[in-house]
Amino acid sequence: MMCDGLRTFATHRGGPPRPPQRLSPPPPTLVALLVPLLLVFLSPSCSAAGTPLTLSEGRAILDKWRPLVHGAVAVKLGELNYQASVRLYSPAANQHVCGGAVISAWHVLTAARCFSYGAALAPEAVFVVAGAVRRSALNEGDVETAVRKVVNIARHPEFSSREQRHDLALLTLSTALPVERLGRVGAVPLPVGGIRADLASTCVVSGWGNNTAQTAQDADALLSAEVPFVDREMCLQMFEPRVLPKGVICTAHQKGGVGACVGDTGGPLVCNGFLAGTVSWGSGCGANARPTVYTSVVDHVEWVRAQMASFEYY
Repeated sequence: MMCDGLRTFATHRGGPPRPPQRLSPPPPTLVALLVPLLLVFLSPSCSAAGTPLTLSEGRAILDKWRPLVHGAVAVKLGELNYQASVRLYSPAANQHVCGGAVISAWHVLTAARCFSYGAALAPEAVFVVAGAVRRSALNEGDVETAVRKVVNIARHPEFSSREQRHDLALLTLSTALPVERLGRVGAVPLPVGGIRADLASTCVVSGWGNNTAQTAQDADALLSAEVPFVDREMCLQMFEPRVLPKGVICTAHQKGGVGACVGDTGGPLVCNGFLAGTVSWGSGCGANARPTVYTSVVDHVEWVRAQMASFEYY
């Protein structure tokens, strides 16, 4: 599931839908999304970070986690129903480029780097697939898979691919998704009240990315893995001497082989029932206990909600 590389991609003209009207940006809304969804990236309860652990103490915690074969297991239909595939229209095939998280019937949260290569990517070149556990579902004529055009791509204004910060983008869809709590397509709650993942958290990452850093072929099956949360101090030591920007969180498995990979970028990290992060970058797809780095959603949630509130829907 992810690496530090992301394959480049080109735009393709498509028939744009009627865009929603842009309104004056209102102040961030503090609407609480209650219903805790089960799964993908998380499970136990989140609490404020306590006394910082030493590196040896943190490694002891990581060591209790059971290693998974290739770091991932296949997801069944209806599980992790907030997972989305962000794709490009292409003459050859409808190309999967990134993962994403459905956060409302109209919105998918993903990574800004998915749209940062060369010229700005036009919304009409992008579409979203939800309610699928196989990338090939569209090719196989799965009529229940939800496919939506994108009418707006809002990249975080302070995104920097060089400094690896604010790697977040919000996609607005042309038509609402059929979101149901226990249905084929669901929405994962955003964090409320400043809630954060910590060392007691169980987190789940998912995506259609490569199984390992050595293969260039994406997984057809949607894969997920439980990944231990690590605090910032430990993440910095694991990446030393690399600089870690603010507004990110990390997961790592001491025994390696568990983590996101190429093709998982933008996908969800769910901890304790809320969207804790979106896959941003990493090294070696979790090999050699290298952490996967995510954009912290709680540190950007006001920007996300402001963008969600700035459109009028038909």
